[in-house]
Amino acid sequence: MDKIKALYLYVRYHLLFMLTGTIRSKAGVHFSDNLKQIAHLKGMYEGRRCFIIATGPSLRREDVEKLKDEITFGLNTLFLLYDQTEWRPDYYVFTDSPYLSKILDHYKIDVGTLGKKGVIFNKSLKKLKKLDHSLKIKYLSMSPWNRLCDFKYFRYSPDMVAGAYAFGTVTTVTMAIAQYMGFKEIYLLGADCSNMNQHFTNNVTDQEKTNDDAVKNATAQLKGYRIMKKILDKQKVAVYNSTRGGALEVFPRKSLEQVLSEDNRQEEL
Repeated sequence: MDKIKALYLYVRYHLLFMLTGTIRSKAGVHFSDNLKQIAHLKGMYEGRRCFIIATGPSLRREDVEKLKDEITFGLNTLFLLYDQTEWRPDYYVFTDSPYLSKILDHYKIDVGTLGKKGVIFNKSLKKLKKLDHSLKIKYLSMSPWNRLCDFKYFRYSPDMVAGAYAFGTVTTVTMAIAQYMGFKEIYLLGADCSNMNQHFTNNVTDQEKTNDDAVKNATAQLKGYRIMKKILDKQKVAVYNSTRGGALEVFPRKSLEQVLSEDNRQEEL
């Protein structure tokens, strides 16, 4: 990358994003209904726990059905599971505009039904004309700076009104959102991080990437996970990986059965 391009990326995705983020946080929230909705999420679930459901091949229908009484986040193409279960996540997060554009070419999505309590999209998704924009959508300003500089000079924003920085995967962005909402325990499910070309079900986009692309994506995701762990550790937010297998070993493992059985023992006491 030449110096002129590097400077351009630094100014646009780092300096300007920080400046506009400050404006959004200090002033914009008073004028924008969208920012007011995001601000309303702050501390809503203080001290509670949540489950983030990713779309790795290990995900099972039976697992999500066990989480009907939990606060859950669904990601990306999780809606493809909806015809197999009555369970629905409380919140739905989608941040990849090109990816969603491909999905919308093949699937008709009723955005308003993706999450029971709300949907959070990358602000760039507002440009997708084929998306049926719902009043339940909250649009999050995001910067790709971390990925652009290969996480060498990473940035993190704890204030979702100011905006969020991409950390290699929608899962880590959702972890930042969960922190903003006050959760102190986060459990990951279906976060295999082992093959970027495979999901529990997705006949449209799976196998499109080369093996080299898949390796690059996995490497970027792991870097993002490691940084996010350090950030959330400092904020006293515990993250556990409840995924069945997979390659994500950044967070301590705790099986879904273990988590739920611990609840049953506490209730008995």
